[in-house]
Amino acid sequence: MTTVSTNRFGLPHLGLGLGLRAPHIDTILRERPPVGWFEVITENALVHEGRLRAVLEDLRRDYPLVLHGVSMSLGGTDPLDVALLRQIKQLADELEVAWVSDHLCWTGHGGANSHDLLPVPYHEEALLLMAARVRQAQDILERPLLLENPSSYVAFSSSTMAEWDFVAALAERADCALLLDVNNIHVSARNHGFEATDWLDAVPFDRVVQMHVAGHTDRGDHVLDTHIGPVVDPVWALFARAQQRVGGCSAMLEWDDQIPDFATVWAEAERARPLMVDPPRPGDAAAARLTTDRPAAPATTGAAPTPPAARDTARLYGWMFDAVTNPRTEAARPGQIGQRVLPSETMQPPDRVAVYQRMYAIRRREALQEDFPAVRAVVVAQGGDVAFRALALGYAEAEPSTSWALEHHGAGFAAYLDGLGRPALADLARLEWAEVLAQLAPLAPTIDAARLAAVPPGQQAAVRLQPAPAARLLWLDHDVHGWRLAYEAARAPAADEDPPLRRTPFVVTRAGFVVRWWRLADDEARLLGPLLDGAPLGAAIERGAEQATDAAAFIAQVPGWLQRFVAEGVFRQP
Repeated sequence: MTTVSTNRFGLPHLGLGLGLRAPHIDTILRERPPVGWFEVITENALVHEGRLRAVLEDLRRDYPLVLHGVSMSLGGTDPLDVALLRQIKQLADELEVAWVSDHLCWTGHGGANSHDLLPVPYHEEALLLMAARVRQAQDILERPLLLENPSSYVAFSSSTMAEWDFVAALAERADCALLLDVNNIHVSARNHGFEATDWLDAVPFDRVVQMHVAGHTDRGDHVLDTHIGPVVDPVWALFARAQQRVGGCSAMLEWDDQIPDFATVWAEAERARPLMVDPPRPGDAAAARLTTDRPAAPATTGAAPTPPAARDTARLYGWMFDAVTNPRTEAARPGQIGQRVLPSETMQPPDRVAVYQRMYAIRRREALQEDFPAVRAVVVAQGGDVAFRALALGYAEAEPSTSWALEHHGAGFAAYLDGLGRPALADLARLEWAEVLAQLAPLAPTIDAARLAAVPPGQQAAVRLQPAPAARLLWLDHDVHGWRLAYEAARAPAADEDPPLRRTPFVVTRAGFVVRWWRLADDEARLLGPLLDGAPLGAAIERGAEQATDAAAFIAQVPGWLQRFVAEGVFRQP
């Protein structure tokens, strides 16, 4: 099949696609719906090396995939994260994705990350800086990079050009492609008081490869890009106008909040089909998968321009990052904000910055809620939801995120709780964090009992069992078993007392895609610990028997313990 391409990069028109979201995965795998292609959040695919990576390997046989990122920070002044870009390139090569995209924004400053798409100032210094960074990213990725226009809520007084002029100039100077989000155009137009059609008409349409449509939330004095459906009529009208101007390109629906069933989301996406220009027939896009014929990154003429010092931009980012991530700092005072941020017709500068402050606090709190649900249940039982909100805010201020992955946000939470004088709660957090790491761990086939039993008796003592990537043994100072069981049974944990102060072993592992945990007997842990550390089976048994109260009883239980470890996926296939 010859694929339609209207862009200068020769990238194909994949038709109508959808953002791949966790609640829909089972339906998609089972029913193989007539979706043209799927967009995958880059960071999710990098971090979730278990089930999601297996799902993508499955889906890519039937659907084209594209990667859409939120962490390149291409508009930032910190050095580009070259290691992250190389990971993205490797993932893109492995999945044979049609293309890679990210946003026209910055996400962090001074080594810390906001996990938000923060706005850039629209002036020459920022333009030169970002163009050089995009070229550098494309060189590392070895493919064209699509840049998406994000929604924004703040306009900087230092800007000297319109957003659409900045986007057009950036695309030309960086020689990159564009991902046109028409919902974001509508949202920003409402927030800043410009005409959405002025934005749309300024786009270099031969660089547009993909479009997004999505829903949003109208708060009255501003519009928030929540990706909640359905899509409103003005956004559909912009989409139709953009498709006509481009001459047709790949398009998809984003729905990320209060996600309904797959059928509802796909029905909403299908509203785009009659508005699209020359879309491929359902199923045709699979034939357009790019493999070894993917286009190379745009050729540069001579050396890439040296990024300017960008001192003014760096100072602006340092100020805004402080104002957003810690509203109690000097940077967040109204006078400081008023010097740098313009008012809109409906909002004063402090209110505009407060939109980012709220999103930062909510995002960090929701990450903790997801990773530490039992900790949250205990805190709420003891002090109400306000207590957990305060705890999450305090942790965010004390432990700024230094990772591009929001999934890593909870890494220091247990230590933070220890510092607050909450050691029992810290132990519960350690158990839950081990579960998070088990869920994210790479896939690895686990050893089966038959293979272990097939080892000749005379050689069993020398066997070294390799730990599965998800397996972890924890010795906790408190027996948090009751707290954890109360959460799983949806019971309120005891709010008036901490769990027993008793050094207790727990194991966390993953059988298939299901994370499991259980409390071990002390002797059972004395066997498992050396095995996970790489000791031969015979040496592990000897070491455990020396520490056991009753060596004979210990040795008698070893076969049963090994059987359970193998059944629960603690050890990988060598």
